[in-house]
Amino acid sequence: MNQPQDAWRGVEQNVEVVEKLARKRHAIAREEWRAKRSAKGVRPEVTEEKKSLSTEVEKGLGEQDSPERALVTLQRENLIAALREDRRLKAEYKKLREEEASLVAEIREAHETGESTPGKSTILRRIRNQIDSNNITHDALYQSTPEAFFGLHLKQLEEYKEQMTKGKIVETPYVEEQLENIIAHIGVGTPVFLHGHLGSGKTELAMHAAREMGKEALVISGSKYTSTAELYGHQTLAVEKIDQEEAKAFAREIENEFNNWKSENIHANEAEQNRSHDRILRTMLASKRGGTVSDYFLGPVYRAMDEGKILIIDEINAIPHEVLISLNHILTRKINDEVDVQQDSGRKVSVKKGFSIIATGNLDEGYEQYVGRQSMDAAFISRFHPIEHDYLPQATEGKPEDAAEEGNNELYQLLLAHMIDKNGNLDAPKSAMDDLWRLAKAARVTQDLFSGKNSGDAYYAQDATGKGIAYKLQKSVLALRGLDRIIRQWKADDFSKELDAYLWNDFVGEAVVAEDRLFLYQLLKNQFGFFSGKNWPEAPGIEKAKSFKITKPPKNQAEERDFKGPRVVIRNAFGPEPERTAWPEAITSDEASNELDNMLADFETLGQSMNEAVERLQEEVGAYCEIYPTNS
Repeated sequence: MNQPQDAWRGVEQNVEVVEKLARKRHAIAREEWRAKRSAKGVRPEVTEEKKSLSTEVEKGLGEQDSPERALVTLQRENLIAALREDRRLKAEYKKLREEEASLVAEIREAHETGESTPGKSTILRRIRNQIDSNNITHDALYQSTPEAFFGLHLKQLEEYKEQMTKGKIVETPYVEEQLENIIAHIGVGTPVFLHGHLGSGKTELAMHAAREMGKEALVISGSKYTSTAELYGHQTLAVEKIDQEEAKAFAREIENEFNNWKSENIHANEAEQNRSHDRILRTMLASKRGGTVSDYFLGPVYRAMDEGKILIIDEINAIPHEVLISLNHILTRKINDEVDVQQDSGRKVSVKKGFSIIATGNLDEGYEQYVGRQSMDAAFISRFHPIEHDYLPQATEGKPEDAAEEGNNELYQLLLAHMIDKNGNLDAPKSAMDDLWRLAKAARVTQDLFSGKNSGDAYYAQDATGKGIAYKLQKSVLALRGLDRIIRQWKADDFSKELDAYLWNDFVGEAVVAEDRLFLYQLLKNQFGFFSGKNWPEAPGIEKAKSFKITKPPKNQAEERDFKGPRVVIRNAFGPEPERTAWPEAITSDEASNELDNMLADFETLGQSMNEAVERLQEEVGAYCEIYPTNS
């Protein structure tokens, strides 16, 4: 069986055809199993289709000593080797990063006490060289064999899918890079200011960074009503120190004062009412200071110091300037410093290891989208390490394979991960991948236009004469949350209608600014080919925004479904696989039979547990071996 490479490539094409049949058969088998468990009964045509596919798979694989089965054996060996090496490199990387963080902290503490650290600095350089080498080796692993390319990228998409399902931030390469930057600074106690636009995921990234440091963060949600009491704490009534009648009388007195305030401020919202009640309580407690009727409750700033936690101040530039200034002293405190609780005379807290501050907000000023944001002076900002967090990298032109080569299609990869099943198959309308590519490009254009970036005259609004007018989105941006809602609804309806209907119902039609709504319709229709099906109206000029309405969007049926295996999905998301450089050696019939039996056993017996290292490898092999057909 020493066929020339050209002959082997023909065998590889045969195996890929058989693989798709095997995957489709496996998907039908799962459907059959679910039907049995739900007591709905299995439709006869489902069983017949499975039998037919099994026959085709066996016919495609040929005899036990066929070249196709020999290639399957090689593919499986390559896959197992890649998964094992991937896990080893990731474990090594994690350990090196931990060593690096520990050394950086030791060097920092030594420098603060005036000590020299030549030995530690040498070790730190060596560790960082090892980290660089690890990254190079890991990148090369993806290109080592076609199976490594498909298997590791499929694992990547499945991890994205799991993170989205659990509502976690998705760790794409861009997010991982941002995360490392944040952790590197808060790990040595440097406050970080994470700034970016609406929907870029600033807050989620900050909380994820805190969890990666080992603790849940304490969070302050900033607004124009935020007071120093919400940062540092407030006095509370200690009921146990007074008798019940006195406590009840005091509570009635507070409520009377609060009701009087409400009668004079009938238009106050809930947040204003809560703050007023707090002010009244603190004022009345202060008037009774001669007694023992109050305690001081530490706010999140002091608690984060005392407990060694990360403090997240969300939307920091929405907080009044006079309140922010009070943080100047706090922002320069270091581990083991003692800080006076100024609001509670004589009390101190010690800054524990692990304390740092991450602030989120919008650094750029003059944006209509961020009404109520305060200017932050240079002295205050200088106490932070600023990190800009942008929307995910995504090309706005060209084809998926071009963007994949440049690493500029992370948003598209997330959409594909959202759509695939747990084995990497895509069972959706024929045009689904093209629809998602156009959607990803359009989403990024809305993000650029919302954040004030120059996207060129190709994305101008159009007036009645066709003249382009520069337009900046005011309230609407197609960020990850919006995309998730659109795709989730499309899938929930089993792709019964074309994607355009969900894009209108769950995004464009919801725009609160009329000009935004019409401009988005123009953009998506004229530039990205949406809303071009039957009964979608033409887009009028932007001057007609106030009167533009679609009360009953068309419900055009989606295209016929088409089953695609992960090879097609991964090529679309990450580009072409590397050329195969090694082909199978001749094998005997018995060896081929044993190998197929082993693969069958993998499918039937491997569990879902990821707790033990061996079980993790087995599960990965079981999950990704479905790339390659078996007689299961």
